[in-house]
Amino acid sequence: MIKKHPINPQRARRIAGSFAFIEHRFLRNGFFATLTHYELLLYVFLVLVADRNGLSYYSYDKICILLRNR
Repeated sequence: MIKKHPINPQRARRIAGSFAFIEHRFLRNGFFATLTHYELLLYVFLVLVADRNGLSYYSYDKICILLRNR
């Protein structure tokens, strides 16, 4: 089994209060509106495949294939 660790543990997401897979401030603070279709697709994909530390085991090439961005 591959052991992975966050590159910067201080930037790991910490849940305070209520929990949502995508934090509400993503929409409330206007970040959602700034993303293109492809950026939003990538963001949601990474949220879905992240482990509890926010790490993904998908390679760049696999992500491109799955998101049909090749």
